[in-house]
Amino acid sequence: MRPFSQAPSDASPSLEKLVGSGVDVRTILSFYVAPKLLHDMLPPGWELDSPAPGPLGDANLRVTFVDQLQASVPGASAQEPIRYVLFSIPMRKADPATKATLLFTGLSTGGKGPYEVNAKATALVERKSVSSIGGTRTESATWKFRSDDGISASLDIEYLPGAVQREQAEARTYSAAKSGFHRIYRYDQCIDVISGPQRSARLKEIDFRAAGGVLSSLFDGNEQLISVASVLWFARQVFLPVASNT
Repeated sequence: MRPFSQAPSDASPSLEKLVGSGVDVRTILSFYVAPKLLHDMLPPGWELDSPAPGPLGDANLRVTFVDQLQASVPGASAQEPIRYVLFSIPMRKADPATKATLLFTGLSTGGKGPYEVNAKATALVERKSVSSIGGTRTESATWKFRSDDGISASLDIEYLPGAVQREQAEARTYSAAKSGFHRIYRYDQCIDVISGPQRSARLKEIDFRAAGGVLSSLFDGNEQLISVASVLWFARQVFLPVASNT
């Protein structure tokens, strides 16, 4: 496992620009929805990417709730942390062989963001950890987002924490609103996969809701929840390909 700050051996630092870094807490829900609802959002030449066998199963839609703890950009003072929920699609193309994520909408206290897909929204985030006399620990969280034009997303969850995994990886995220625009993330995370395709007994309660705009057609009651994960911390560096000219 390479150190977090070290670029992969095949990277060309001169072709990338560091544009930000930060640390946050996340809750990630992975769903399966009818592929026909997603195909038209994909850029030309890309197709839906089915995850490898494992806890993500056949998931083709990801919802990521984010509570920033720290954020900064090079040459500037620390940024005001924001809270947001992102909706994204795993995708791939054959030539050249590439896997990436398409960010197509979201709700954020910080407004539209660099991908220009988020709606400005209010946010309520509450997290609680309770340990019983017998030693059992229960984690719970409430996330609520709502934009001025009525787009909303919320999550109430309660679960028993389990073994965590530390992962270091690289990912590319594209914008559905800005053709060709993408950023590269090199991250270090500590993740607890709470539940997979077969619901785990550790997942005590979950209530997710999303409505308004494209969300109403995606979450119409026919979606299938595939997995639930809690990211205890997510530390990232964000790079912009110089060729994107942004």
